Order: sequence, then C-alpha cells, then structure tokens
Amino acid sequence: VEYMYRPGIPWDEFWLTHYHYLTIPVCLLALLHLPRKRTRAVAWVAVLNPLIFGVSYFVFPASENVNCIHSACLQGSSAWTGPVYSLAFWAVIFAGNLSVAWGLERYFSKGRVTAKRRLRAQAAFRNVLGVVAGLCVWDGVYKAGLPDLLCDAPTVTASTRIGCAYTLDSSPGKLSFVYELQNKTAQPLHCTTYARTGYTQILLDDSVPVAAGKSLTLGHILPYPDVTVHVRLEADCTPANRKTATEN
Repeated sequence: VEYMYRPGIPWDEFWLTHYHYLTIPVCLLALLHLPRKRTRAVAWVAVLNPLIFGVSYFVFPASENVNCIHSACLQGSSAWTGPVYSLAFWAVIFAGNLSVAWGLERYFSKGRVTAKRRLRAQAAFRNVLGVVAGLCVWDGVYKAGLPDLLCDAPTVTASTRIGCAYTLDSSPGKLSFVYELQNKTAQPLHCTTYARTGYTQILLDDSVPVAAGKSLTLGHILPYPDVTVHVRLEADCTPANRKTATEN
C-alpha cells in the first residue's frame, strides 16, 4: 500500500483504498450467514488466484509492483526481486490460499455454526470496525504530514484543455507525473507544456503534436517534493501548419 502515500494521490482514492482493512472480516462474517451448501472454494481459488497474479504481473507496470509480485514489499527485503522471486512468491501464496479454502470447506460443510457463534462474530466485527476507524484516522494524520503534490483545476482555453491525471513511482526519489492534453480545435496543434509551482516554471514537453479534436496522455519524471506544492499546468500551442511554414 505504499502508493497510498505517494505525492499526487487524491484523498478520495486514499480513503477508498482502506476497504482492504474490511475485506477479510466481511468475508468471514458473510460465511457465517450463508446457507450450508458445497462452496467449491478450492476450485474458485485454483482459477482466480493465478488470474489475479497473472494480471498483476503482466498487465500493470513493474514500477507499481501490484500485489508485491515483482519485488518483496517488506522492509529490508529489496534484494528479493526478479522472475524467480515472482514465481516463488506466487507459489507460496497460492498454496496458502488453497489450504485456507480447503479448511473452510471442511469446517462449514459440517454445520458447526450456531446462533450463539453468529452473535459472537457480529460483536467481534463491531470491534473490528472500531479498530479500522482508528487506523483510518491514524493513516490520514500520517499522510497529511507528508509532502504532497496538489494539482489545481485543469487549465482551459478556447483551443486546449490541460490537467493532471495521476502519478506513479519511477525510481528512488523520482515519480512519473502523468497529465492529459486535449486539442479542442478542428486543426492539428503543436504544444509546449509547462508545470508552474509558485514562481517556478518547469518545462514538461516541447512541441508535442496533437491531432484535431484529440487528447494525449503524457508523462514527465519529477523529483519527489520536499514540501507540499501546488501545480498548475499550462500549454502554449500553435497551429501545426503555421509552425511548418515558419520552419520552411
């Protein structure tokens, strides 16, 4: 969950990510209230687990390290990386998931859930909600104390619209700042884009061609901010035919 604290992550996405705290407790509580029948949990795990890890490995960029599939997420374990690690890590998690599914199938197939146990589970779940609420407040206070990258509203002119999209980890101390540039006109444009932070103007991309009526998603590597900064994006655009005529 390191990405939750990356500069540029919107607060709504930050809070939404906390649903992970409740995933397992909600599932366990639901199991106590489902009718007794064969669940085929092992079969579902055998299909979905490889699918989830396959998507994490092949679809998402390695820099995001979704589900810790490209390198270990534990502190001090940065050397655990590469294809061998990925395969070994998936195999361990897969075996663990199968074991849990098999155990749950055996437990619930024997009808050991009583009304008293359900009431105890509901009381435990209420306690979990209290702990989760406390953790969310703790997380929020921690994030609020970190340097952040706050984007102003998109800059809109008669010909263009430019605004922030998202950020990604690029390398230690660096992040990939992704933004969107839209050409609102009926002719192609060449645009030079800037990020303005206070009195500082940073060149992002120079003379980017944007087709008529189209949008581009562009990225630029920026250092992690030392303090919270507000970013306003700007685009200086000229018609492509005028630029060509000037060059000739």
